[in-house]
Amino acid sequence: FQEPGYPTTAWRTRYDQEVQRLVRLREVHASVFTGLWIPTGNLQPLGIHPTLGFQLGGKKNKLSYDLTVAFMFGASAEPYPAKRNRDADTTELTSHYFGVNGSIDFGWDLFSKKANEIQLKAGVGFDGFDAFDVEEGVKNMSGTISVLDLSAGVAYRRYLAKRGYLGLEVKYHHVNYSTSGIVDMNSAPITIRLIYGGLMNLRKSQGLGSLHYAYRR
Repeated sequence: FQEPGYPTTAWRTRYDQEVQRLVRLREVHASVFTGLWIPTGNLQPLGIHPTLGFQLGGKKNKLSYDLTVAFMFGASAEPYPAKRNRDADTTELTSHYFGVNGSIDFGWDLFSKKANEIQLKAGVGFDGFDAFDVEEGVKNMSGTISVLDLSAGVAYRRYLAKRGYLGLEVKYHHVNYSTSGIVDMNSAPITIRLIYGGLMNLRKSQGLGSLHYAYRR
């Protein structure tokens, strides 16, 4: 029934209807990723940082939705001026950097054929980093920055057996770190992420398996 040259019959129509019913079921999504956080403009002194993170969410029809958490680490490329806290009178040069990003992300399938999928991505959340490394128990001296993050980009997924996939995501992040009062930086970083994840709905996977249907739509 999956062959394009198969004649149109009542059995073929019934088969396609059952496949469509099953592929529209909601699935649970989980993934882990690694990648790069890449500065632009006056963020250049911070340098490129490796990223590790995870996603938890779901997918129904063409829409996906996830809670995304990412960590960026490593010293800055150059020393940069920052305040210990918003109320500090002066800035200090620092090379410390430890970043965190958390967001609610949405994806919409622009293209989906067999095992290949291209999504348009958008997200809203927070982005920030610590500008100083301080001793445990010392408060309000780490130069912690946390600002609004609006992101957009594209992602590609190649689905594997057992509902897993490999993905590549590129996103632009609109942030303004200068609103924190800690640093004077307002350019937009770019993230590139290599993702390994999976989608699971036992009823869906068993139903498609019984139909010997190997592709996503």
